[in-house]
Amino acid sequence: MRVIIGLLVGVVAQASGAVYGLPEPPTPAPTPDFWFLFSDDFLGMAVFNTDDYRTANVTLGGQYDAWRFALDASMLTNRGLDGTAPSRTDELTYSLGYALFDGERSHDQWRSLVVAGIGGRTYGDLGGESVQNNVHDRYGHPTVTLPYDPQSGTDGFVYVHSRLTAMPSWDYQWHGPFGRWSAQVENGGLVSTGGALQAYTSARIVSIGLDSMAWMGVRYQWNGGDYAGATSTIVADKESGWWIDVGLARTPGILVLASLNPSRETVAGSIGITADSQLLSMADISQPVELAMKFWPGVGNLGVDVRWQPGWLRQHSLSERDQVVFVYDFGDVPGYDDWTGNTVAFDQIILGWAPSWSYFTPHFPLTTTINTYVAGGVRLERVQENTATPRYPDTGVHLAAVAQGGVGLRFGYRFLESPDAWANQFRLGVGIDGWLPYPTTTVSNGADTGTLFRSGYAWYLTIGSVVEW
Repeated sequence: MRVIIGLLVGVVAQASGAVYGLPEPPTPAPTPDFWFLFSDDFLGMAVFNTDDYRTANVTLGGQYDAWRFALDASMLTNRGLDGTAPSRTDELTYSLGYALFDGERSHDQWRSLVVAGIGGRTYGDLGGESVQNNVHDRYGHPTVTLPYDPQSGTDGFVYVHSRLTAMPSWDYQWHGPFGRWSAQVENGGLVSTGGALQAYTSARIVSIGLDSMAWMGVRYQWNGGDYAGATSTIVADKESGWWIDVGLARTPGILVLASLNPSRETVAGSIGITADSQLLSMADISQPVELAMKFWPGVGNLGVDVRWQPGWLRQHSLSERDQVVFVYDFGDVPGYDDWTGNTVAFDQIILGWAPSWSYFTPHFPLTTTINTYVAGGVRLERVQENTATPRYPDTGVHLAAVAQGGVGLRFGYRFLESPDAWANQFRLGVGIDGWLPYPTTTVSNGADTGTLFRSGYAWYLTIGSVVEW
């Protein structure tokens, strides 16, 4: 009871599921009617992802009046790269709660949310290994065969979640894209009948658009007590400590979340959708910003592409619409198939200039946009060890400058008559990127040497939307 009371009066943390299976809102916006998230450590970052641990999970959640519900299915793995015995288990977590207080849709300067409820967590062999290896086979990744922990069963739990949002007055805001902001603190945690204790606390700054938001914050995760099996214990330890959280979302619509625990080299990331019939607009300024998720079908890599046109660039635009472009790409570098027992992971952040031209099909509600860009930034690469006897040892993270350019097409369709309807904002696209890192880096294992930071190119698909900021 002291733990529960402490959680209720504390202030706290992250929107992508710091305690998996609780009906925490997936974004800083008020709790939507429904949300779906697919999460994988691969979606968050590549070079710091040295083991799977919570290798993947799917989360459903929603609300009906004051009631809240959530369901999470997770696959937990430990490949034993840190000297422990390899193992795995699966978890199915489900919860039901009631909002004791929900003022997040008000226009007050201070807006709060408090939810309490019960749930259960079933653990053991729930078929996760088959699902993981089917996905790995699809993209040419090594099969992961690990023994399941002998423990299986179900634990009940009680939980609480709370959040406080501060919306400063216009005296402390500024105009233009990303000008409207708020601050949030959030709490969550559970106590289970099996002895597991989980709690988290964090704070974030939120940039609020007319129908969109971006956020960044820090979170402290505490996992204590007793866990059923070696894998759950190891994963609980890996997910403890300080996290850096970032997110980007259209509400309702697509959302992207990522978290990094630097000290434990653990990452988590999610992509998903939300549906909300009671959307509360929290800003009265607007400028179009293009958000897109990138996907490379050949290797399964991902990226985030954000483009907008500041006022100063509008006055000096050379194309129909010059834009500033920010791109974050991550995943596995292709072309290292001969490095037995290794993959090369990369993370890349670039900023640049993106001219674009739009064309409308007569008598057909289709818009085609030609996008180009040139950009520069930084690229991180790391040799990952996938077996006990890899060709090259993991020598840590390597850094290089990178220049990148690309060209692509994006297609939009007017589903509804109103040009401002949210369904009309979605875009599908295809494009090609080319990159040139400098300088290269040599890794070795005795006389055997290899090269990191190779130049290359690849084609990709995008799904995104034009949002109002």
